[in-house]
Amino acid sequence: MAREAMIAHVSRDYLGALRRYLFAFKVQPSLAPHFHEEFMTLLRDSSSLESTSLPPRDLLPLLTLAVSLFPDEPEPLAALATVQYKSGALRSSISTWEKLLKISPLSLLALESRDNLCSSMVDRWHFRMLNDEQRNRGFQEAIGRAVAEGRKTVLDVGCGTGFLSILAAREGAVRVVGCDLNEAMCEMAREAVNVNRVREGVVEVLNVNSKNLTLKEEERVGLVVSETADCGLLGERMLGSLQSAKETLTVSGGRIVPSKARLHVMLLASPFLKSMCVINPAALVGFEIPSSLRLEPLDPYLCEYIRECPYSPLSAQTPSLQFDIPEALDALPHVVGFPVTATQDGSVDAIAMWWDMWLDDDCFITTTPHRECASGGKICSAWEQAVFVPPNQVSPVISKGDAVLIDVACTPKCVHVRLSAEPQGLQQRSVSVGERDVSVLNDKGRNQAYDKAIRKALAQVRGGRGRAVDLSRGWSITCLMAARAGARTFLEDCRLP
Repeated sequence: MAREAMIAHVSRDYLGALRRYLFAFKVQPSLAPHFHEEFMTLLRDSSSLESTSLPPRDLLPLLTLAVSLFPDEPEPLAALATVQYKSGALRSSISTWEKLLKISPLSLLALESRDNLCSSMVDRWHFRMLNDEQRNRGFQEAIGRAVAEGRKTVLDVGCGTGFLSILAAREGAVRVVGCDLNEAMCEMAREAVNVNRVREGVVEVLNVNSKNLTLKEEERVGLVVSETADCGLLGERMLGSLQSAKETLTVSGGRIVPSKARLHVMLLASPFLKSMCVINPAALVGFEIPSSLRLEPLDPYLCEYIRECPYSPLSAQTPSLQFDIPEALDALPHVVGFPVTATQDGSVDAIAMWWDMWLDDDCFITTTPHRECASGGKICSAWEQAVFVPPNQVSPVISKGDAVLIDVACTPKCVHVRLSAEPQGLQQRSVSVGERDVSVLNDKGRNQAYDKAIRKALAQVRGGRGRAVDLSRGWSITCLMAARAGARTFLEDCRLP
């Protein structure tokens, strides 16, 4: 059987080789020392396991058996940790990497993998949220008023760190259920509940999607809270989650926090923001994008603190749309068109959007970029503004006093803002490009420096006919520069379509 495994490995039947080796070692342990190196070579070839048709989760029992057969070898542990990560078992993967480090403390692969996993367990925006005093006070006040009115059972949808659950308990709730899909965040929330000395038995944290949560009739809650809003408001699908919770998990007359929202838009002149989304042909040092190809942003909008970006406002902030949460979901998708009056002459490079969100009738929070809110909202720092960039290479020019028509389209998972005059339905092949790649392509100085350096380097190698290996990731034109300079160019690790 072990020799059959070797043949399978040579034939690139990696899954068959793994199964045969493990079966042979399990049935006849004395074979393991004789085929030790061949088996470890199979495990070291991580791409071999990734190329199998077997889902990562189904590989787990095979690799767990390999670890039990070779408990002091790093290769089975590394393979198991990798597959655990790919199957979504992040904490198990961290634990396995730590076991490997006990065997091989200087393993760079294990150290880097463990540290990267630990960093990815908690998204960085959680820290911005927790440090946003105005946001925190707003939710505390709204939850406190709701609990004081008798809504003492609470559901925290997308509980994350458990902050709102702890607030509800401190404001007098007798029972709080927090739910989140992220297993690591649920563990952190439970620890936060204990550290903050919340009364035992008041807060329960469940690793489950709120749409899959079931409560008996007598367990339904009087208050649902959630802060699952991104800078574009609906990017985390807040409306669907809250509507489902209201219909299936709350008592009659139950309250939802937040209760309604309002969107604002403002026209901007900002070549800086435009350069993140629209290719500038003049920056490509002589190369061209085919006219039949349309490059589209990978994301529907940029997330930027526009106060920190160079821009000129071309209009005052204009309220565009207001709706109740979560009732608005029934009316979506929904498109509203309205005029925005230009206050300055200029080119419309971008449209900034932000939101106000009412937590109850007495309190709302806002993501306005301005330092003051005339209507009394609590200005939050945790969220950036959403920036929509028209796809035109030449920005529309407007004059002071012009009425510029804007369309705001809401779907259950996103808000789209566009100039009404933007062309639609173009019969071009489109390719999605990330903002970082666009910014790099638009860096004319960088492109000129690379072009000059590549020409100089190739001129010193075999009369300019050298070979060039491009290790760039993403959208790079350095390989084209090398080819233009006469090199035989090879692309490597380049994620072009």
